[in-house]
Amino acid sequence: MRTNGGQVELLDLFIKALEDHEKRLEEISQRLNEAIQSTKGIAMGRSRGFSSWKSFVKKVRGKARIVTYKLEDGWVTISALVGDKVRSYMEPLPSIRLQCPLEAIFSLSLDPAISREKLSQALEVPLENVMEAM
Repeated sequence: MRTNGGQVELLDLFIKALEDHEKRLEEISQRLNEAIQSTKGIAMGRSRGFSSWKSFVKKVRGKARIVTYKLEDGWVTISALVGDKVRSYMEPLPSIRLQCPLEAIFSLSLDPAISREKLSQALEVPLENVMEAM
């Protein structure tokens, strides 16, 4: 009987640690999103802060603590928290043109599981530190 009590206490400790970790990640994500919103519109070229995906990857690979990605208004934005700075890369989505009037109902989306995995691998960031920005 005492073993079960010890196991329950251990599980409670793990759950509390996970909840604390989740709160901390949420705080970091919120700060990162606020930083992204504050820099929105600074540059509307092919990238934001970087001239190419390769230069963005070179700057953040293995150094980013957290990475977010967002699909919005025909652009994909990937941001990384490196030290106390937010590094962002922005690229336009390819346009889809149809001759029929159905083009208005097409929308692109990113599969969260695949997106997280690909960014985690490309930027050498733990999978749990890659998330979709809201």
